[in-house]
Amino acid sequence: MKTLKLIIAIFLMSFTLSSCEEDDENCNCGEVLEKGVEPAQTWVRLKNECSDNTKKYVINSDKWIKLKVGDSFCADNVESWKPEQNK
Repeated sequence: MKTLKLIIAIFLMSFTLSSCEEDDENCNCGEVLEKGVEPAQTWVRLKNECSDNTKKYVINSDKWIKLKVGDSFCADNVESWKPEQNK
């Protein structure tokens, strides 16, 4: 009986740990808090759904025009986002 409980506990722990890893990999989404336009740039300020951090990102104007404050936005390619420096 103890062996069965141990096996079940190990199974549940491995399932929990693997689901946390999956969540960490999908933390590229956030709520649009603000939108703006600067010379030759369109940007959004996002609140990250995983960490609740906020950051301002320059994005493509085609994507920017479709977004509204309050929308959820996920990056297709996080490496293409350009965070602004301390603004």
